[in-house]
Amino acid sequence: MIRKIIFGVLAFLALFAGCDKKASNAKKTIFIVSDISYKLATEQLCADFRGKTGIEPVVTLAPETDILAMVKLGRSGDILISGEKYLEYISNGGDLAAFVEIGFAGSEPNGSRIFATGLNYSKNSMKIMQFIEFARDRGPEVFAQHGYAK
Repeated sequence: MIRKIIFGVLAFLALFAGCDKKASNAKKTIFIVSDISYKLATEQLCADFRGKTGIEPVVTLAPETDILAMVKLGRSGDILISGEKYLEYISNGGDLAAFVEIGFAGSEPNGSRIFATGLNYSKNSMKIMQFIEFARDRGPEVFAQHGYAK
């Protein structure tokens, strides 16, 4: 009988310990939607961000043509990494929280600036600002290493 009670108490405590871990992990994530063209640079930037902050970037990669629908219609993601033409769409829709230029794709005059854009419908405003500040400092170097520089 005592064994059953001890086992029940231990199982109960293990259940709550697991819940705390899941809640804690949810608090330590940020959702990134990125143009698949920038896959390697985005992955490196996110790995560096995780190493510095402990916040786990959850990255969704998609073709640039699908990104706008994901962000505008699905209202998914905390950060958008894409070319400059989407910055205007996000801004005009009122979804722009903050942005920073992190690279350049193509060649002058036909190239496109690359931005990390914080999305204001997200509930993660503090993490968005942490990522934007980190991207301001580290993004241009990372993206240049992958060939995205003027």
